[in-house]
Amino acid sequence: MRQAEDAHLLDIIQREIADNFDSDRHELRKIAKENLLKIQEENRRGYGRNCKAPTKYAEGDLVVIKKTQFEPSSKLKARYLGRTELPRSSVTINMRCFG
Repeated sequence: MRQAEDAHLLDIIQREIADNFDSDRHELRKIAKENLLKIQEENRRGYGRNCKAPTKYAEGDLVVIKKTQFEPSSKLKARYLGRTELPRSSVTINMRCFG
């Protein structure tokens, strides 16, 4: 036999449980966000440490340019275009340098 006050107590307890759940979830999300930001910063520092600076070339350097377009039977063809002289000064691109 339930009484009206039992239902009222049950309602209070359920609200308290829901409030505790929300506050715990909020704290866990805050901790997860802090950990995520910390790991992202570590990854950013690690990535920057492993990257090498791009090579700078001067006007008149001889370079070869890698072919990027696929051609039929390109397995046996040269992968790079021949030695090319750079037309502009202080070009910063990823090429193989000769000379």
